[in-house]
This record gives sequence, C-alpha cells and structure tokens, in this order.
Amino acid sequence: MVSVARKNLFHDKTRLAMGLGGILFAVVLMGFAVGMLFGTFRYAVELVDRSTAQVWLVSQKTRDFLSPAPFPDEVAGQVRQVPGVAGASKLIMASYSANATGGQSSPVYLVGFDPEVELGLPWDVATGSAADLRRDMTVILDRSALREFGPLQVGDKIEMGDQVVEVVGFSRNAAWMLGMPYAFASAQTAQAVLHSEGQTLAVLVQAEHGADVAMLMERLSAVEGVEVLTQQDVHDRSMDAWLTGTPVGYMSGAMVLIGFLVGLTVVGLTLYTATVERTREYGVMKAIGASNWDVYRVVLEQAAILSMLGYGMGVLGALGVGRLYASLTGMGFAVPILVLAGMLLAVLTMSGIAALFAMRKVATIDLALVFKA
Repeated sequence: MVSVARKNLFHDKTRLAMGLGGILFAVVLMGFAVGMLFGTFRYAVELVDRSTAQVWLVSQKTRDFLSPAPFPDEVAGQVRQVPGVAGASKLIMASYSANATGGQSSPVYLVGFDPEVELGLPWDVATGSAADLRRDMTVILDRSALREFGPLQVGDKIEMGDQVVEVVGFSRNAAWMLGMPYAFASAQTAQAVLHSEGQTLAVLVQAEHGADVAMLMERLSAVEGVEVLTQQDVHDRSMDAWLTGTPVGYMSGAMVLIGFLVGLTVVGLTLYTATVERTREYGVMKAIGASNWDVYRVVLEQAAILSMLGYGMGVLGALGVGRLYASLTGMGFAVPILVLAGMLLAVLTMSGIAALFAMRKVATIDLALVFKA
C-alpha cells in the first residue's frame, strides 16, 4: 500500500509541489507568528528574569505591568528597615530619546536602580561594571544602540533630554521591546533625566542569607500602599499584560489561524484531486478484495508524506525568515522546542482533516460505474 501511495503522490509533480507549498506556507506563517510572539515576550520579561531580587513591591494602584503606577521614594527607605531585608533598590523605567554627539537620535529604555544592591543588573556587560554607575550622570549602554548612535567609546557623552550623561560601559544583548536598547543608570540619575524625583515604579528586595522569603513577604505586606510579589508573579503578570493588553497576541493568533486554514485548504484539494484522478485504480483495489480501510491507508500515507516533507521545509523557512526579521528590525525571535513539536502536531492534524475529504470520496466509489467507464 505504501508503494501505491508514493506512486499516486509523486506521479503529478505539479500537484505535489502545490501540496508541499500549502504546508510550507502554513508552517512558515505559523512559525514566524509564534516565534515573533515568543521573541517579544522574551524581551518584555528579560529584565525581570535577569534580576536576582526575590521580592518585588509595586503600587496597589498598578492595574497592569504595561503602565505601573508610581509611588513615593520613601517606600524604599521603609522597606530597608524591615527585618530580613539585606538590600532594597528603587526601580525606575521609561523609554526616552537619546542623542549622541554627531550621531542620530534614538530611543532607549532607561532603567534606574541602586548599584549598591546586588540585583544582577545590568547583565552581560562587555565593558565596565555596575559599580561604575555609582557616579552621578553615568550610564551603561547596550551595544545595539551603536547602530543608530554611530561609534561610541567609554567616556563619551550622550544627551538625554536636557541632561548630558557619560557612557561608562557597554552591555550586550540587552534590548527591550521593538529592539529598543537598554540604558542602565543609578536611580538618582534616571530620576534626574526623567524629572521624576520622588517617584519610583517598584522596589526590588534582596533577602538576607537564610531568611524565610515567605515570612519576609508577610512582613513587607505591612508597608502601606504596596503589593508584595515574587519574581515569578511579576514575570507572569508581565506576560499576561503583553498578551492581553497589546495587539501582539491577537495578531500572532490570527496569523496562525490563517496559516492553518490555507494549509488545510491546499492539502485538502491536493489529496482530493489525486483521489478523483485515481478513482478507477482505487475501484480495482476494492474489487479484488481491498477494504475501505486498506484504501484509506493509502490516502493517509499520502497525507503523512506531505506533512513531514512540508513541515521540514517549513521549519527551515520559518527560522530563516525569523533570523532575517530579527537582524533587520532588532526585535526578538525565538521558537522553543515545544513550539516546534506543537507545530508538527498542528500540521499532522491539518493533513488528517484534509485527508477526510479524500477518504469520503473513496468510500463512495461505485464499482459498477468505475468498470463501466
């Protein structure tokens, strides 16, 4: 039966190319959509995941993590007095326009924190260290900013609003949404640049060695006006905010649905027309004793061959398109192994559904009409 399936499928090269093209298109579109979504999410929560703070405090007025509500700086001081707290840092975050001397302006994502507290920020530093940020009006800039700023070296100055800051180091692979490079600074420098003195968006807490984090969080909940969260809580809420509060999730879902429907339609037509053209051959098989299930296996074998060939080519195509997209835009693209497995399942499901139309045709073959013809 396998030889019959292959012969029928590869007999018409044009139809084979059409079927493979349908699955290829579906996999590339689905893979690109999901890869773009996961790449976006990775950048959106990377600062949270990279931080070593065990506990985060945010304002109780914060509805979502796309626009956290500020609260007074005094909260950080109150947190430092709580037993079990080894260190507490204000966290300031905002996108801001920066200008390099002789270069173009470019948006950066300014992150202000207390460099005296070990938070794992900034990460992947190529030049300089967080300790260099203890000096006022200094920043560590991600190297991706050099694409817009032009050549910069440690010690060069850039303008951020009406303030001038000194570049004291460079990080690697630290970009926020839309490929916006991070600019790390002390909380005081960030507030001076943003003119947001007295306001902070979060307080990051390091527990003392051996301290019970759950008990520490219970004590911190006594601080007025804040909500106490774990790092995982912040990660999950950030993901949820980006998924439901922006068009990114809906756009990706729509692209996956379109890819699935196009692939289903093209593969269905390919298998159905191949079955119609081989109606007499299938009729002969049934006449000499083959059951409907024997013939169904031929159709399912064709669907499986189309699925695996199209899936393999589609994954390579999706990864290629994704890499090109990331290099041209600076945005994230990531396709986890589980997503690849899910895409394979989707392709097999799509091909299985498409095969039903051809199988229905096989089941209704009238042997008398076949041999009469």
